[in-house]
Amino acid sequence: MKSLKLNLMILGAAMLIFSLADESFAQARYRHRYNTPTNRSIERGIRSGQLTRGEVREIRGEQREIRQERRAYLSDGRLSGAERRDLRQDQRKLNRLIQRSKYDRDRRYYRR
Repeated sequence: MKSLKLNLMILGAAMLIFSLADESFAQARYRHRYNTPTNRSIERGIRSGQLTRGEVREIRGEQREIRQERRAYLSDGRLSGAERRDLRQDQRKLNRLIQRSKYDRDRRYYRR
């Protein structure tokens, strides 16, 4: 009987630890995604109505392409100088697209 209680307590503690770890991992992923300067700028543009749905779709597509390109470059385990320059150039281009889209007078007339 004592061993059954002990096993149940250990199992309960393990479940609690794993559930807390899983939740903190999900929160860390969320924080990482929305705390980058680019994503904060996009989220602010959406909330303020400065970015239209089409603009957000275009920006998110560009972000996706940059992520895929980075993944492809890292497939051999490292980034060369040329690859790093290319990614930096793509990121600058994306930042200019965001700024141009936010201040182009296309506005949503409702707030989210």
